[in-house]
Amino acid sequence: MRRLCGALALALAPTLAAPAGAATLYVTNTRSDSVSVIDTDTLDVVATIPLGPGKPNRVVFHPDGKTAWVVYDKSHDLGVIDAEARKLVRRVRIGGNPYNLNFTPDGRHLVVLDWSSDTSDDEVIFYDLAAGKIAWRVEVSTWPAHSVFARDGKRLYVSGETAGDVTVIDVATRAIVERVVHGGGDAMGLALTADGRTLYAAAGENKVILKVDTASNAVTGKIAQHRSSTPIPKLDKAVGPCGYNVLAIRAEPAAGHSADVSNEGSQLSARFNIP
Repeated sequence: MRRLCGALALALAPTLAAPAGAATLYVTNTRSDSVSVIDTDTLDVVATIPLGPGKPNRVVFHPDGKTAWVVYDKSHDLGVIDAEARKLVRRVRIGGNPYNLNFTPDGRHLVVLDWSSDTSDDEVIFYDLAAGKIAWRVEVSTWPAHSVFARDGKRLYVSGETAGDVTVIDVATRAIVERVVHGGGDAMGLALTADGRTLYAAAGENKVILKVDTASNAVTGKIAQHRSSTPIPKLDKAVGPCGYNVLAIRAEPAAGHSADVSNEGSQLSARFNIP
């Protein structure tokens, strides 16, 4: 399996996903209802996969890299892409208003972060891929936005966008064991350090990134973001598999984009402006 060590991947306007077994990147195009396949060595678009109507947005690869699952924001269903054939093979409805996806580390379950709708609650759904049905679900706070598994896969951390919190779920008992309330709305991105000891959580309205000790679930520090033209920081990715504890912060200013990079010392170490 090829890994891209030493590189920092930033997702700005579109949603990005990298498959497990190839040096390619998928970028969803909500206006053209498609996915662009990018060669990460040359940064060239090497293919475009039509996805059909429904405003495809977030895309996540299964751990084996063979399929990618896409969330349709408008039609509220999911699409499955065959990565080798580079085509959409089916669409499936799981939950009432799916917002984001994840997979359990063993690849057995698709994790669907479902927003409240006429037919669903704000909840996390574990979908058994082999059985083709929902295995279990747990209700969480309002608008579950992003999730990340502990390094051992025993716990799942879920951000509540409007609630301003992080819900900690014990996967074995299928129960909530902790709710870390920080009160900063627009709480979306989460990232775990390579050693799994620190969780970083974006609190957009408070313009900070929180450091959470995963042993105690206590907030141990904050990284203040610049207050220039970037009102709301959004945590995008921690480069952990190669041993780098680096954070990329996506910002959404009125014009253009910028990305901040912070290190383990909770200090802003670099800023990149993207036109």
